[in-house]
Parts: sequence; C-alpha cells; structure tokens
Amino acid sequence: MAIAPILNVVSGLDLHISGAIGSFSVKPAAPASPSLPVKYLQTHVTFDLDGGQRERLFQNLLPVREIFETKDLNFEDLMQRDIDDGRVSTELIPYLLEPGAAVKFFPPIVAVVVPVGSQKELLSSYPDITEETINSEGYVRRIQRAGTFGKEVFEFEQIEVGGERLEFDNARLRLNTNRCKIVIVDGQHRAMALLALYRNLKGWPDNTASFKHYYARWSRERLNKFDLKHISLPMAICAFPTLSGKDAPLRVTEACRSVFLALNKNARPVTRARNILLNDKDIVAHFERAILGEVKNYHIDAPNRLRLWNFELDAEKDRSVLTSQVALSGVMHLHNLLERALMLTQKPVGLNVHGGNYWLKKNISDTVLRRLDADNLLGADVVDSTTRHLFTIETRDVLLKSFAKRYSRYIIKGFQEFVPYAAFSSAASDVEIDLRGQTDKRTHSMLFEGQGVLRVFRQYVEDLTIEQKEQRELKKEQQASELDAILVELKNLQDNVTKYERTFREKRTQKLLTALSSSKWQHLYPHIDTLYKDHLTTAAFQIALFSTFFFMMEDLHGREGGDARLSGDDAEMKLFEEYLASLDNFFNPKTDAEVKRMLSVFVGSIGGQFGTSAMTVSPSDTTLRNIVVSGELKPDEWPRFRYIFLELWRSTDAKLAEIVDEYRKICRSDVLQAFYRQKIKVFCRWRGIDETHVSAKDDQKLRKEALTQYVAALSDLIGKISDEDHASLKASLEKAPPTEEEISPDQNDEEED
Repeated sequence: MAIAPILNVVSGLDLHISGAIGSFSVKPAAPASPSLPVKYLQTHVTFDLDGGQRERLFQNLLPVREIFETKDLNFEDLMQRDIDDGRVSTELIPYLLEPGAAVKFFPPIVAVVVPVGSQKELLSSYPDITEETINSEGYVRRIQRAGTFGKEVFEFEQIEVGGERLEFDNARLRLNTNRCKIVIVDGQHRAMALLALYRNLKGWPDNTASFKHYYARWSRERLNKFDLKHISLPMAICAFPTLSGKDAPLRVTEACRSVFLALNKNARPVTRARNILLNDKDIVAHFERAILGEVKNYHIDAPNRLRLWNFELDAEKDRSVLTSQVALSGVMHLHNLLERALMLTQKPVGLNVHGGNYWLKKNISDTVLRRLDADNLLGADVVDSTTRHLFTIETRDVLLKSFAKRYSRYIIKGFQEFVPYAAFSSAASDVEIDLRGQTDKRTHSMLFEGQGVLRVFRQYVEDLTIEQKEQRELKKEQQASELDAILVELKNLQDNVTKYERTFREKRTQKLLTALSSSKWQHLYPHIDTLYKDHLTTAAFQIALFSTFFFMMEDLHGREGGDARLSGDDAEMKLFEEYLASLDNFFNPKTDAEVKRMLSVFVGSIGGQFGTSAMTVSPSDTTLRNIVVSGELKPDEWPRFRYIFLELWRSTDAKLAEIVDEYRKICRSDVLQAFYRQKIKVFCRWRGIDETHVSAKDDQKLRKEALTQYVAALSDLIGKISDEDHASLKASLEKAPPTEEEISPDQNDEEED
C-alpha cells in the first residue's frame, strides 16, 4: 500500500502588523504610463519594547543606506540614501524628548515592502500574487498573498461583513522578514530619531559605524531619565500588488522612486539637483542618469579611475558650485551641459549665445530629436507626439541608445582621459584605496560614500560647538563637559578628514605635473588648487569642453553635405581624441615654462623664483582668462571658454581646421573689442565722464593698450602670434566704436593722462 508523503509546510510570515488598510496611486516613469496602484497599512511605531511584534517592527524598519550598499544598487535605485544625522541628533530627538509638551506629532513615516533574494539582493518584483477567501461565522476574510504558502513575501488581510470590506477594523499586514525589507522612502529623519533611541538602548547593527557617533550624546544612562513609552509615531507601509511575477510592468524600486517624488516634489528639503536626478518625466534627466549609471557600474578596481564619487549627486542650496573635494563634476554641471548641447536652437559663433530658459522649451523636435536622429529612428508621427516631458518608454529607450552613441561616449571619455580630469580621478582613487583598508571607516564614508555626508558632519560639529559654548555661558557645566568629551573625538575625526583632503590635493598636483621635480610640487599645489576650483571643475568650463566639439561636428557634417548632427562613428571619435590631445598639450605641462604659461593664463601673474617659497602668483586683470571672462563666471559664460579651446585646437583634418580657424578669428575679434570697451568704461568711471566724451587721443591710447595686453596674454596660451594675425586684430579693433555713439571731437586732447 502506497504511503502518502507527510507535508508540514510552515508559513514564513513572522512579522504581524495591525492597522487600517487603504490605497492610492502614483504616476510612474514615462508620462504615458498608467497610474500605479499602491496598497498600504496605516499603523504606528511605539516604544513598547517587550520583545513582541512591536519591537520586531523596530528591528526590521531600516533606512535605505543600511539595507543596500551603493555597489549593490543600479543607479536608478539610489533613491534616498542620505540622512542629515546631525539634524536628527540636535533637533528631532530633543523635540521627541522635550518634557512638558503634551503632543509629539510628525507626519507619517512612509515605508515600502521591497522583495529581496536569498543573498539579500534586490529583486525587481514580488512573486505571483494570489487572493484567497476564507468564510467565518458572520464575516469573510479576504487575503492577498505574494508568494506561495511557506515562501510568502507579504500578506494583506481584510475583513468583509455583509459584502462590505472594512478598512479600519481587524486589518493585518504580515511579512516574511527573510524575503523582504521594510525600506523607508519618506520620513527617514523622523524614523532615524526613533531608531537611534532604540539602538542606544538595545544595541547598534555592525554596519552603522559611519554614523553611530552622531548619537553618542544620547547614552543609555541619559535616556533612562525619560519616559519613552509615550512616543508613538504614525507610519504607512506600502506594497505594489500589480508588480508581481516575471511580466511586472515596472521594477519595485522605480515605483519607490515614484512614491518618493509624489510625496516630496513640493517639499523644501528636496534640492533641485535631487529632483533633476530622479525625475522620470524629463528626457534630459534620463540621459544624465545614463551617463552616471555607466560610471557607477565601473568595478572599483578597474584600470579606468573615474568613479561615481567624482560626481556630486546633490547640490547645497541648489548651487552649481561643488562642495565635495573628490568631485570633479556634478548633477547640475551635467544638466547644464546636456541642456545646452541638446537644446540650443542656434549654433554658437562668437562669445554670446542666448539659450533662454531651457526648462520651458517643451517642443524638442528641432533640437533634441533632430540631434538624436529621431525622424529616422522613430518616425514622424512619434516625433510629432513627443516632447521633453511626454514620451513613451519605447521612445525613451530608442533615444537613450542614440544618445549613448552620439553624446555619452564622448562625455565619459572626456572625463576619463582629459589629463586634468584623469589626474583628479587617479588622485582620488589612490586616497580611497588607502582609506578602504583602514579599520575606522568614518573618514572613507565622509569622502567617498553617499552625498553631502561630510557637509552634514561639519555642520554637526559646528552646531555642537555652539551648543557647548551656550551651555557653559549658562553655567551648565555638566552638560558642557559632556559635550566637551564628544567634541574631542569628533574634532579629531574632522582633523583626519582634513588631512586626507590635503593629501588628495597634493596627489592631484603631482599627477598633473609629473614631469616636474617633487621639490616644486608643494609650492605649486595651492595654485593648481585654484586652477581646478575656479576653472577646470566649473560648469562653464565643462560645458565648453564638450559643446565646442559637439557644435563643431554639427557644422562640419552640415557643410560636407550630410546631416548637421553628430554621427558617433569611429572617424568622429578620432577627431575627438585629436581635440583632447590638442588641449592636453597645454593643460598637461611638461616644463617649468609651460606650467608658468598655464598659471599665467588662468590664475595670475607669476613673480619670484618659480617652484620655490619665493614664488608669487598675483591676481591680474590682464590674464587671458580675465580678459575673456571679465565678470562673474556662470554656466552661460561657456562660449568664452569655448574661445580658449578654439585657440588650442589644431586638427589634421583640413576642412575641420578651416572651420575652427574661421570661428577662432570671429571670437578673437569679439574678445578684443569687449576688452577695449571694458577699458573705456573703467577709464570713464575713473575720470567721472560719460563715454561719449572720451577724446580721440585717449581712445587711440586705450585701443593700443587693449591690443598690446591682449596679444601678450594670448601669447601665454599659444605662443607668439603671426604678423598677419596681429595686423588682422588691429584692423578689427580700428573698426569698433567705443560705445553706441561716436566719440567726441578732440576738444579734450589737452587733458592730462
């Protein structure tokens, strides 16, 4: 007689949460996609730490940064990793613990049930979802389950009475904590305030050393003085029931990002850079993420030294100025570059290019779509229905492929191989490798992990220092002494970070100036710092670096009878390599004289004995950089750097060399005339006269001075110019009126100089 097998399948659902069930929807990814249903359980977290289900919820509620490391995520999955731990420790926790206040209210923390595999890897979808109905006396249990019994990920249970489902009574969410994680997508700071208190009482996980020190002030002894049982905060735990199985229309992490943006698009703390980076409804943001995503995927020990930490993914106060020492570019830089390279309607000719507000330009048929050959790739009907913010997923994918061929490969290659950037990323990589092997990971975390981590830390030290001073002034010596002890450790850590920042800058100088003797590096590195900070890592410089080549290729192909767009073929890549080599001839100096020329063009006038402590670099209005860019350096000043690149570019392609020379001469004339007009304005302010009252004698003197100084500054860049070029410059200046009106007759000739 056959014996039936004994089946003893046990449910894997080990965390049971009670609350109220609800639902809403978000708009995901491409604008043409339908809304995505979201199911949630509204509950609360509380300090009822008796080892039961409420404490298990605490144990499984984690910020993104503690669940998935950057290396384990695709670029699109980097949703909301960063937390201002200083703010949590100095503002939110004191608010929670403040005595005498009856109400402690925060908006709900929002978390998502994210499926993980056996190695805790991120899964793109839930297992197949089934629905089960269980009849009981007087009511029906409606159960929605992801996964088979024993291998569940989650299970929603809702009660139905008399045909009506109850949203608030006896609702349950059960989770298998081995097959999912509860990831916080909104309210990480509020949640971290609770988690820090809990962990200071119960213990911190092993992977939290990078930020545990922020909460050292809230010791177990100190917390024992407070009644924590009254702390109870609302929380909504979400799941996406339609994202199950192999054919899920969207990845769970993409849905998480949609929830994050839906909750935060109008919230002040979310910076413009962060919204740009995560905006699924902007085709330019997709192009930007494609570039950064490729960089992110480089193996940490790959020969190419460019890494994601070389790009600042957030911007302080929406500024484009970089704050991370190891970042050579950033989200705002790339965004400015792509908008101008793809959306400029008129090709640059001289110094002034008027782009306008790119964000308001919805119609991209004659700019982005033309440049990416969308007519041939997608067809006229699709092009007519596609805008910057309205496109299908299929259209996006086709455009991304064309963008990778025509733009991305050049941008990434430029950041990898342009010598100043190669020196930068190589120096950063050397420091990262050194810090990677150290036991204390905090300095590594601040310089190479997350975004704005070091900025948060320094602000926290500053806040504690102010608080310590205030406590001492209030004669609260015990509190001040406690802060003293904490600040000693934090300032030691701060000093260590500063030491490695300097080490990075010194290495950067060494790698850029490899041909020079090591005795000169220490005297040159502050000036190389200035070169990087004020020029090489600015948005204007980087826009010009790539757009100069992009627009020249459009012009070249158009004049040769082809389409006025980049081809992305091997022949064009050779022209790009030749372009970079021309720039490297100047920006990778091999001798003392070449270094002096580079600093003279961009930094200032060189004095004293070169490469010694007696060497000086003094600011000057007659460096070529200050002649070309006389005002504040903004992204839209990029055509002025373009002129400098045109001076350096020497192509072996005869047709291209002819076009470059044509634009170079136009820009030279623009630069010289602008420099001369600036001299007129300064002269008139000094004399206290109107520009129309400049005498012919003074005008001629200023013209001659402008020409002489400009030619001298230009010679620092390219060497002595030919007599023919000198005569051409002089002729172009003689044609230029000083103002909108002719200068006055010679009645002022008798005035002294």
